[in-house]
Amino acid sequence: MNIEDIIGPFKDKLIYTFQTMLSITPIPGEEIHGKRDDLESDITGTIGIAGDISGTISLRFPKELACRVASIFLNEEIKAINHDVMDAVGELANIIAGGAKGILVQTKDIDFKLAIPATILGNGHVLGYPAGSAIVIIPFSIGESTFYLEICLKE
Repeated sequence: MNIEDIIGPFKDKLIYTFQTMLSITPIPGEEIHGKRDDLESDITGTIGIAGDISGTISLRFPKELACRVASIFLNEEIKAINHDVMDAVGELANIIAGGAKGILVQTKDIDFKLAIPATILGNGHVLGYPAGSAIVIIPFSIGESTFYLEICLKE
């Protein structure tokens, strides 16, 4: 299975989720292929997938944008990363992965299970992947801020 065959539904569901739930339209940038350890990221919501495809789907945010997104998502002002922000970032990853799963089952007969979302916190944290994994990172802009959708599939 080629990673290029499945990234579209994740990208589309991210945009749709942000537009409908947050009233924000994130602008996708050029795809990055391969692992990158230099992405500005303070908090990551990640969810494992296993089945016809296996790997992880991650949303990586700088802290200011994570707080802004969580504030809109939870309808309350949040100025610093806390458990609510961590939960919101993990839940957004879950919503996007679940929506993409529905599309992939219907259009490509690709089925997989979703793990419980996990949230990683720490300035400049690095995500590790098994050797031989296919990785695509899609930067998204909201105003002057950038966050990332990172898709890793075990080949």
